[in-house]
Parts: sequence; C-alpha cells; structure tokens
Amino acid sequence: MENTRIITPENPLFHFTLATCPPPGKQPDQLYFVVDAESGLIRNADNRQVTEYLKGGEYDARLDVIGEPEDGVD
Repeated sequence: MENTRIITPENPLFHFTLATCPPPGKQPDQLYFVVDAESGLIRNADNRQVTEYLKGGEYDARLDVIGEPEDGVD
C-alpha cells in the first residue's frame, strides 16, 4: 500500500505540492479541482465528478458557505 498523507495549507510543502505535476503515467486526460463545500479543502476531480459536483448541489452549497450569489448577480 502506498503511503498517503493529507497536506493542509499549514504544511510547508502545501504550495510546492499544488505546483507539482503528477508523475508520468499518472496524469489523467483532464484534471480539475473542486472545493469541498463543508471543509473548504480542494480535491481533484475528473469530468464525471465535476459534472456531479456542479449538478448535484455541492457547488451551490459552497457558494452559500462563501456568501456568493448563485447567479452571479447581487
């Protein structure tokens, strides 16, 4: 099993990790990042997961958390 750890913004390696590309052979065709509505942590997502995030209500929940209007109009 691979060693896995969560690197939070407080970790000195956080920004370096965000700026680093995945190793060869591990790069997906399309890679997106979404923000978890409850924790505010960023996670990667593929096409299907982004569609689910947007249409499933999690994106709207995130907008509610950060106080942004859903339609982009005040």
